[in-house]
Amino acid sequence: MQCIARGLWLVLLALASSRALAGIIPLEIVNNFPVIGVVIEGETIPVAFDLGGDEAIELTAEALAKIEVRYLQERHTWLDAKGHKLEARKFVIPQLRIGNVVFRNVEGHEDAEAADWPKIRAGLGRLGRSLFVPAHT
Repeated sequence: MQCIARGLWLVLLALASSRALAGIIPLEIVNNFPVIGVVIEGETIPVAFDLGGDEAIELTAEALAKIEVRYLQERHTWLDAKGHKLEARKFVIPQLRIGNVVFRNVEGHEDAEAADWPKIRAGLGRLGRSLFVPAHT
């Protein structure tokens, strides 16, 4: 947990140094995960930080039902920690906002999980470390 907290502070510092943040970004701990609200098309979607994940964003079907995204033809495939092969639809979000920082053309994928190994939920998705590279801001 201490490593996650350090990583979270580094991400928030990177956000603050890349653009001025006016106001405060509310952070909540849900099931031991740090969760923030991202704004997509005026909808605030609670998502957890997953700094071990490479993807920019992963959203549940519930979150995707609230917003418009552009689905891509290619699918995202990966192995979970138990070796299950998972597959999900990929999409692009034209604009995503955290506080006053705007990310454009954010590529992500729909959430998926193995039936015999459900995820511990914290929000309606996850933000991975690739969101915080300069190409999105």
